[in-house]
Amino acid sequence: MKRIYLILFVIVVGLTSCKKFLDTEPTSFITPTNFYKTQDQLQTALNSVYNTLINGEALYGPPSCMFYKFGFTSDESIATQYPETQLNYDAGNNTVRGMWSSMYGAIYRDNLLLANIDAAQIDAKQKNIIKGQALFLRGYYYYILTICFGDVPLITEPTSSVTGDLSIARTPKKQVYDQILSDMKTAESLLASANYTVKSLGYAEAVTVDAVRGILAKVCLTMASPGASGTPVDATKYQDVVDYANKLLTSPDFALNPDYKQIFKNLLQDKYDVKESIWEAGLYGTTFSGGSSFTFYASIRNSPGGSGGNSFGSKKLFDSYAKWDSVRFNWNCPGFFYTTTPTTFTATMTPVTNGWYNQPGKWRRIYESNFVGAGGTGQSSYNGCNMPLLRLADVYLMKAEAENQLNGPNQAAYDAINAVRRRAFKVPTNTPNAVCDLLPGLSKGAFQDSLKVERMRELCFEGSRRWDEVRWGTYVDDLKNLVTFANATFPASTPAGQSVNPTRTAYLAISPKHFLFPIPNLELQLNKKLTQNPGW
Repeated sequence: MKRIYLILFVIVVGLTSCKKFLDTEPTSFITPTNFYKTQDQLQTALNSVYNTLINGEALYGPPSCMFYKFGFTSDESIATQYPETQLNYDAGNNTVRGMWSSMYGAIYRDNLLLANIDAAQIDAKQKNIIKGQALFLRGYYYYILTICFGDVPLITEPTSSVTGDLSIARTPKKQVYDQILSDMKTAESLLASANYTVKSLGYAEAVTVDAVRGILAKVCLTMASPGASGTPVDATKYQDVVDYANKLLTSPDFALNPDYKQIFKNLLQDKYDVKESIWEAGLYGTTFSGGSSFTFYASIRNSPGGSGGNSFGSKKLFDSYAKWDSVRFNWNCPGFFYTTTPTTFTATMTPVTNGWYNQPGKWRRIYESNFVGAGGTGQSSYNGCNMPLLRLADVYLMKAEAENQLNGPNQAAYDAINAVRRRAFKVPTNTPNAVCDLLPGLSKGAFQDSLKVERMRELCFEGSRRWDEVRWGTYVDDLKNLVTFANATFPASTPAGQSVNPTRTAYLAISPKHFLFPIPNLELQLNKKLTQNPGW
């Protein structure tokens, strides 16, 4: 992370003894009574909460479970780099358990910070900034836990160990969401009062009031969506989606980057785009510790710096782009492979001859700062490319979806989706354009179908498609339909190493249980009040 330096620390709690020689307060250990006193100590504690975003593979660190291992399991992409990308996991899977334990570890540290921060004698504005970020992050981790596991134990007070009390039942999802909203709304107020914005910082790695508002829109959209059960957590939340989205879309601080491709070139070259990029996971370095590797796994075969080589866009994605949408199509679905790993911008390329053969072009490693800056190979699986967690285009599309659900495809819904389409066509985003604008007069259902495709075209290979399909309740059917589509269209003869046929993968095993992950076996053994998710 380039701006927020991550320092892990350990809090020793529950140190008690009847021996008089231990009655003296220890000074060589970190405890709640001798820590959380200064701004530096509070920031160190906060950094340890941020660390879970990028440390190891639990969320966005290498190899990026939320982005790649699970995010690439959708109808827009196919991958075989890890078993998880093929739905090959169960309750004993270490990746699944790592996600659970890492997020609860962060919540444990966060609860300690929040329990002690009010007593610290520091500048009130700085205290609000730290407390606001801590509250948001606790809400964010619970949001990820909920979309992955469903009902989860809700713990908001310090516990006696990092694993928490071992007899806590799962809390109903609605109650968990209520806590998420409470934490994030308080965070919004605290950070707004401190004017802690993306613009004021000049970078998007920290949680700002802008990031809070954008993620609140996403949380509310998830709550209002039907999900696997077909019954939303709270169908009234569509209006909140519109309200939070408007706080960003009406702000002069934000605007869509006029060049779609430049968004990703900037990220690859460690450049900040605070007009479009609202929140990023700040990764750094060229090693496993702190480095980013998602561009290795989601890149064109034989890319400079190396490529996993086993990730492909689906033909469904390939076929979804209209003729006018050539900028996004050519960038996301490149019509070539590198024949050999290039060390300059001039490289031998092999043309793609079938839509099933396309690989992710969004993260083109040849633009990485360590490759370009060195003028040479830049051969490393890791780099400092930040992962975008929230872009302004996503906010536009969330507003379009919520407006349609509330009022049908009204002008506000059309304006929001068309802004994204016009940027892709490189025309003014506030000026109607007959070539790229969505067909007028659509029904509510047809608009929603178009919105789903638009999210895929715009956000593909950013790790969001699976979670969209889960909240829409279409995940299982979408993967089944992809297999059917592949059966009808996949070429009979495929060049070695050029693609993965979803009819020959574990996508065939898709079932309703895959809407949620299994509760890890070890957690079930430790916490007798936990129950397993259906089907696992």
